[in-house]
Amino acid sequence: SAMHMLFPPAAAPYGTSNRSCGTCRSASETGMPSVFEQTGPDRLTDTQYRSVCSMVYRISGIDLSRGKEELVNARLAKRVRALNMRGFSEYLKFVASEQGRDELHRMVDALTTNKTGFFRESNHFEFLRTHILPSVGRDGVTIWSAGCSTGQEPYTISIVLQECMEPSALARSRILATDISARCLAEARRGWYDAEEVADVPRELLARYFTKVKMDGRDGYRVRDCIASRVSFAMLNLMDPW
Repeated sequence: SAMHMLFPPAAAPYGTSNRSCGTCRSASETGMPSVFEQTGPDRLTDTQYRSVCSMVYRISGIDLSRGKEELVNARLAKRVRALNMRGFSEYLKFVASEQGRDELHRMVDALTTNKTGFFRESNHFEFLRTHILPSVGRDGVTIWSAGCSTGQEPYTISIVLQECMEPSALARSRILATDISARCLAEARRGWYDAEEVADVPRELLARYFTKVKMDGRDGYRVRDCIASRVSFAMLNLMDPW
């Protein structure tokens, strides 16, 4: 089979990607008052914010620019409260310790923004259908969805394969879907989406490849096995050796 990275991480608008942004500067460097100069159990100081920036960049390549302070403060405050800690000083000491390694990854997960959707950037899938599969898809393909987020991209790829390939080639085709976020991967493996999340799926494909299922009292749709069975999900940090 052929390996195609159809959506390389540097260019992909899907899921978690390695992003760059500006260096975090202190209030004294900018000459402007910092929103983190007031301290307390529910407020990051400017120094603490820069420490968070450094840890997140080192682990994931995500660079938290100026302007993200309020978002970071709000999301990490939830983690502080969830662990019943006294404040950010105790929390940051914990995530920097050996005992806090799991929480360090939860911290990165909490600060990751995951934007995805079924058939998002539809020209990519049209190119797959009209150019790639006719030329290399006769013997089956192996496709990697890097930064797969909550699974909409790899499931869309699987739908395209199902629609376009012969059964013998389909049987030899596989999709590997990876992401840094354990939370997103759990949602992806579940394969259940609410009505808003499947709004961009053409109606005939929705009827063909999804089953209407209630979950936690909410109406939604689950990806059928014929689509989900060829997708394998795994955790992968693109900053780590692999």
